[in-house]
Order: sequence, then structure tokens, then C-alpha cells
Amino acid sequence: MQEIQVLVKDKPGELARVTEILGDHGINIRGISSDTRKRGDSFLRIVVNKEDQEKATSLLSISGGYKVKTNTLLFLSLINRPGELAKVAKLLAKQGINVESIYLRGSKKGLSGRPETEVVMNVSDLSGAQKLLKSFVVKK
Repeated sequence: MQEIQVLVKDKPGELARVTEILGDHGINIRGISSDTRKRGDSFLRIVVNKEDQEKATSLLSISGGYKVKTNTLLFLSLINRPGELAKVAKLLAKQGINVESIYLRGSKKGLSGRPETEVVMNVSDLSGAQKLLKSFVVKK
């Protein structure tokens, strides 16, 4: 699964415009975040269903006129308790792997019967992170 990174102006209505383009074409948003840059621009980071990724990217780029970039995401399943995300972040930091974006996608009962939280990340070294965190990686 990929994250669609959309460069938008930091002004009222941009979120509405982007989400309307997707909604009007039946594309469901599974995750979204935003961050503002100093130059008056913002990034919207959007996760949609795998089968809608190409269509969403094309619509936002061609129809919407936005600059769009995609990033392949890392899916992890962590025990739902304090400190678990810190353990993962520390392992990544020790290997010089940067977390560029992160989403928490909710909790569920894991195979062990314990509550688990699905964490989704865009990292600077995907294959390195997958090897390092192989016990946490969820196949998507």
C-alpha cells in the first residue's frame, strides 16, 4: 500500500477540494494527515485502498492539478501497551532510518489474543526497516 503525498496551498478550502475529488469518484480515504511548510504550502498525506491508488493519484495530479508523489508504506502490528512504539522508533533511529510519516490505524485482537495496534509508516529505508522490524511487519 502507498501513501499519496499531495502538495497544496496552505489556505482554507484545499482539504475540501482534495477530498471532494476523491469522494466524487468513489475513493474512500483510509488514512490522512497534514503538515504545513514554511513557504505557505502544506502536504496532505493520504492512504486509500490499494485498488484505488493509481486512480486517486491520477485524479489529483491531472484533474486537480496538484503535485503528487507516492511512497510505499511499512505496516507494523504492535502490542497495544505503553512504550511499544518507542521501542520501534529507537531501533529505527539506531540504524539511521528516519520516520517521514506515521499513522495509527486502530486496534484489534491479535493472533496471540492480546490487543494490538496497527501502525503504518513511511520510512527513509523501507527494506532496511522491514529487515530490522521483521517480527512486527504485517504483510499487505
